[in-house]
Amino acid sequence: MKIEYQPQLVEEAVLRKISGNPEGKQFRKERDKIYEIDDKETRESDFVKLNQNWFQRLGLANAIFEVLKNFPILETSVARLVFFKSSSPKKQSAELFVSKEGLNVNVKERQSILVSILPELFCEGEKFLKFLRFEFLHIADILDLDFGYKLEPQKDVYDYLFQQRYTILWNTTINGRLYAKGWAFEQERAQNYLIFKEAFPLEDSDAKKFFNYFFFGNSHNHDELSLFAKKTENWIVGSKQQTHKGKCKLCSFPTFKLISEFPESLLGKIRKDFEDFEQGTQICQQCFDLYDSRNTVN
Repeated sequence: MKIEYQPQLVEEAVLRKISGNPEGKQFRKERDKIYEIDDKETRESDFVKLNQNWFQRLGLANAIFEVLKNFPILETSVARLVFFKSSSPKKQSAELFVSKEGLNVNVKERQSILVSILPELFCEGEKFLKFLRFEFLHIADILDLDFGYKLEPQKDVYDYLFQQRYTILWNTTINGRLYAKGWAFEQERAQNYLIFKEAFPLEDSDAKKFFNYFFFGNSHNHDELSLFAKKTENWIVGSKQQTHKGKCKLCSFPTFKLISEFPESLLGKIRKDFEDFEQGTQICQQCFDLYDSRNTVN
């Protein structure tokens, strides 16, 4: 697998790492020599080479090689791993890209991993390792035929909420596997549980049971996660009482909390998707928050 780095990303990572570094004097000496070159093209090319050399010298790529050893499926299934500068912390991620060109070549040659990252993350040790492990484990799942990942397009509010729940559930299994290897800690497990509980409005006993099943269990796959995200109530058995207060009229998910009073501004937003929606109709907290956030933004 070929690893590539955006020159701007490399330069900014090196400048951050070299600041206050004992080798900073040598770096600046080499850089100053390049400024003396008259030919612009040659000068720019030498700056790129300088930054690449120091990127390796400072060990900024070491975490990448360390983490890749734990995910051999990435090496065997992907041709390119490309790092480029992210526009914000929230947009840092890794995505699998499959080219539609060259359909006559093998699948590996058409697959690339695109990693959007801020330069400073290269310098943040354990935080960088956590980011790589979390993102690469997602990619490994997508590539794993046994996991059976399928991209499900979003068409309406139901699809949006399903995708939210599916992502939280998938992240739970990811964090559970990282936890089992000692790469995540109890505080992170507790935070993951709160996110899970908010997404799946279950009684405490059921929430803990199913969270533990997905967090501590191993052989989960796409279909299982999808089924739980869509039909959570079907997993709850053995209770003689009703397991939820009702279903949301918008997304059809079962819930213990139904809301039926809305400000007029929010009603207008909902009616853009559901023309006959009336005050007093019962919806879940997740749908309320979804449309409330749209109302706030607009």
